[in-house]
Amino acid sequence: MKIILLVEDDISLLTVIQIKLERCGFKVVTARSVESAMEKIMKVDGIWLDHNLIGKENGMDFVIKFKAKTKKFKETPVFVVSNTSSQDVQKCYADLGVLNYFVKAEHKLSEIVKQVQTSLS
Repeated sequence: MKIILLVEDDISLLTVIQIKLERCGFKVVTARSVESAMEKIMKVDGIWLDHNLIGKENGMDFVIKFKAKTKKFKETPVFVVSNTSSQDVQKCYADLGVLNYFVKAEHKLSEIVKQVQTSLS
């Protein structure tokens, strides 16, 4: 069973995404801040990451710390799923090596989950 680290600040959205991922056969580990997410990165197969998180740090800060802490970064798919649609933000994530960026308002949850399934199979 593949393990997804779900990093999302909105508790109700986190719950909905977690349920959807679990119904699709994933084990889900959750976090709402960069600090909490960093404690859980070593045992995951993929990361579902929001840009805006609880605390002073955001998803980009998480990616920078994740890359610095482990060589596993290149092998671990990171799916940024955010309402932040700024081209500058998307470019920064791409420059950091994140290949998957979804603007929440432009995609159905089922579409994103399908992409996660495809990437991790």
